[in-house]
Amino acid sequence: MEKSIENALTFEGYTSDISLAVIKAICNKLKSQTLTTLEIGYFKGRTTELVLENGSTKHIIIDCAANLNEKHSSDERVIFYKSASRYIEPSIISFFNQVDYLFIDGGHEKGDLWNDLELANHLLKEDGILVVDDIDFSGVPGYPHLIKALDDYCDIVGSFVKICLVDCKQMILCRLSTFIR
Repeated sequence: MEKSIENALTFEGYTSDISLAVIKAICNKLKSQTLTTLEIGYFKGRTTELVLENGSTKHIIIDCAANLNEKHSSDERVIFYKSASRYIEPSIISFFNQVDYLFIDGGHEKGDLWNDLELANHLLKEDGILVVDDIDFSGVPGYPHLIKALDDYCDIVGSFVKICLVDCKQMILCRLSTFIR
């Protein structure tokens, strides 16, 4: 197993090694002089660790419940907003259309996801990549099925195209304009 994935797996969390490998590949594909990444939902820092080890020069985290671990709180590349994403105005963040990779692992209700997608729509670069985690837990009683909310957003707003599902729980998307190029 690749070292940065192995290292990320030492952080508590639920993102699988397969999903981490996909995130690593996306970061490597997007690498340029600057790679700005944003994560809605931090938990214990597993995906944060991976993107920082794979080229992120600026990593923005939005989470109302988590506290950054010592390693990430002292990393100068990390910008942390301790807030629910619904209270973050895209204009306040000042990263309008500057984020290369955006990872949503926030609230698990339709309204939460819709809000996170709206934020992503403002912040993601034209050729950026969006990953939505915890998209489908078919067979888990009481767990929301976010795939319907994602489908609704893509159909109504029309700004993102679903590319593929990873590990039965993460949807990778890009902008429609990038997809049709």
